[in-house]
Amino acid sequence: MTTPFHFLDYSSDSTGIHVTSKSTAWFGAYGGLAFKRQYIDRVAWDVPTVSGTETVGNTLYVTYDPGRMAGPWVIDTDTIAEQPNYGWTAVDDVGSEKTITDVWLCGDGHTIAIKSDSPWVAGSEARYMQSPAVNMGTYEGGAGNIRDTQGDHLVYHRINKPLHNWLPLHTVTV
Repeated sequence: MTTPFHFLDYSSDSTGIHVTSKSTAWFGAYGGLAFKRQYIDRVAWDVPTVSGTETVGNTLYVTYDPGRMAGPWVIDTDTIAEQPNYGWTAVDDVGSEKTITDVWLCGDGHTIAIKSDSPWVAGSEARYMQSPAVNMGTYEGGAGNIRDTQGDHLVYHRINKPLHNWLPLHTVTV
């Protein structure tokens, strides 16, 4: 996977499901970057993976091996309209919805804290980008607000767009 699609700009045509030509170029820049990193630089193009979880009271701490995501992570509500719980939903061990009360990034830059109204028990799941996006125009699908800061220094200059890495859709099982 080069990048999720949720941050791209979508057309306002009758279908509303097509990215704009500018966003097609932007997505192409991600493909070019992935190719360069893998085949020229010989650097793995790995997505982030969960390296550990810890529960403290009603808070689940999810630590990641960041893969290709560079630098500290941020919660971006400028590029992507703020999503409920920044894109996180949760279910308990029997599949009933859990209420998330807060989400934040911890100081190490690659740990996300997800607080709920009840303890996280074995079998509970935290799900990222798996509920319909809100306030995203014609885009239909999941969305989340967590990305790295690579695009602060790596920009596709043809259209002046940053090449951030966005945390992809995934599930964390306690």
